[in-house]
Amino acid sequence: MTESVSLPRRAWRGFRGRARRWTAILRLAPAAGRGLLLLGVVLNLALGALPSGFVLAMSVLLDHVAADPAGSGSPWSAVGPALAVAVGAFLLHQALVPFQTAVGEIVSRRVDGYCVRRLMSAALCEAPVGALEDRAALELLSDARTAFERSMPTPGDAVAGVVALVARYTQLVSAAVLVAVMLSPLAGVLIAATALVVRFGQRGSLGRFNVLFTGLSGERRAMGYVRGLGLGAGLAKEVRILGLLPWLLDRQRKETMAYLTPLWEGRRRLMFWPFVALAAVGLAGGGTVLTLLGDAGGHGLSVLAFVVALQAVAILMRFGVYFPESDVQTQVGMQSYTALRRFEETARHAAGTRAGSGGGQAPVPAPRTAISFRGVRFRYHEDGPEILRGLDLDLAAGRSTAIVGLNGAGKTTLLKLLARLYDPTAGHITVDGAELTGIDPRVWQRQLAVIFQDYNRYELTAGENIALGASAPPGDAVVAAAAERAGAGPVLAGLPTARARCCPGATPAGPTSPAASGSASRSPAPSARSPPARRCSSWTSPPPNWTSAPRSSSSTASWRPPGG
Repeated sequence: MTESVSLPRRAWRGFRGRARRWTAILRLAPAAGRGLLLLGVVLNLALGALPSGFVLAMSVLLDHVAADPAGSGSPWSAVGPALAVAVGAFLLHQALVPFQTAVGEIVSRRVDGYCVRRLMSAALCEAPVGALEDRAALELLSDARTAFERSMPTPGDAVAGVVALVARYTQLVSAAVLVAVMLSPLAGVLIAATALVVRFGQRGSLGRFNVLFTGLSGERRAMGYVRGLGLGAGLAKEVRILGLLPWLLDRQRKETMAYLTPLWEGRRRLMFWPFVALAAVGLAGGGTVLTLLGDAGGHGLSVLAFVVALQAVAILMRFGVYFPESDVQTQVGMQSYTALRRFEETARHAAGTRAGSGGGQAPVPAPRTAISFRGVRFRYHEDGPEILRGLDLDLAAGRSTAIVGLNGAGKTTLLKLLARLYDPTAGHITVDGAELTGIDPRVWQRQLAVIFQDYNRYELTAGENIALGASAPPGDAVVAAAAERAGAGPVLAGLPTARARCCPGATPAGPTSPAASGSASRSPAPSARSPPARRCSSWTSPPPNWTSAPRSSSSTASWRPPGG
């Protein structure tokens, strides 16, 4: 009894899952543009109907030939129109196929571009930094990003696959109609039902295989990680010095087989016997219709009707095959979109929880006196250690304040709180007496220039690096002025062309040269943003002109009043 109840429930859950997936694809489709979608649908309707037109025209041609085998009548007047229609249908179909591919590619690219913009907005703007350090959120982000690295079908591929299915189902309907008209309605319904049973059976097997594929995501990531180590240049020094190549090759083989072995075994289990059963269904249904066709042929069925029905049956028998343009795309392509939506929900929840603790839209006050920390406590996780305990600190406006301490003392954490990447667990941070949590984080952060210890090095020109974040592309004079304010004028002057030469990471000295890394990490970044109200930098060691500072690791915050 339990089995009889659970089986319908499993079937119902499977139906609901498929319905949700198809609904999600259709809701995402307008991102490609309604005009382009309409063009794709019309194009695929034509591609689906043209084969049946060709079958009908060729059958008329053969019927005329059978009726007059000696060719006693006027040959062209009898067969010319049918031949012209057949040739025209064939040529038009061949001419439209490349356009089907092109439209599908454009649909895919537009939808993927829309999803990438949403992913970038969620990851880089909406999600608080704390959410980006949560393991579950990072796994969602990784799953969402994987497809756009072209390692698996994308949401755009899924939408393009649905558009391509229009041609397949148009061909199914038109062929079934031909069988019903030329042979019998019962034969048309029977062969169409057989084709659909085989088709949905194949899709069901593919869906179960997709569940298996998704369940092996951990093994797939481990295999990709080891493969990335072996194919990149970052491990070259360690491999030579430590002799790691044999270990790396062995580990890559083990991780690869740990992924492929259960995948192959599961594919055989999930697809072999269903394939045998579906083949039997196809043979039974197709054989029955062909038997009906043979009986009708022996009882006065015309050559035209016989040829049309026979070719239509052949079309329908092929409907249960794998569709390379849509099956995997529609089955797997929405996985990254599902991860994207879940990541967006996580980001909104985290941002909403944070804003609920006091976030608002108050205007940003220009610090005239000080930014003050009072009784500030902070920990990154609820069960993690407390990094700051009752911190009291005043950062006077117009002065530079150096925070010096050992590694792990909380210097970078202090800067993250100051930039409102995090909010204190307890205590208050105020700007001239106004709560920092009452200021919109985005507005506040646009007034800051921060270089953290793990800063990103952009392989761009020096001018482009300075102009990052500017509201409008600045001219050379603005870039030069920003560089002078930050003390980077001599650096730019030493480059052959300040606007065209790449920044330190791409100079002939190389990305690991002491001069390149030192200048990037020990001096405030020049910025062309306007107005440069505040500057905040993080250094791994004190600036070279601070001779009185100890040689321990430090973080430094430098503040300038507006216009300073």
